[in-house]
Amino acid sequence: LQFDNPQSLLFTFTITDLTGRQVQEVRRLNSNSLTIDASKLTKGFYFYHLQNLQGFNYSGTFILN
Repeated sequence: LQFDNPQSLLFTFTITDLTGRQVQEVRRLNSNSLTIDASKLTKGFYFYHLQNLQGFNYSGTFILN
């Protein structure tokens, strides 16, 4: 996943399953890309949320086969 982080701000990336249970969280500073280890996730539909303390929020979905 690549995203715009021009001010190199601290961000939090979370993954939740269909029930709303958080299954993974990553906090990172000074980065504009992220690689997620999906080996611990089961096949299914997931939501991801990217946010920082300055008010930027982005959400999306993905399917793991």
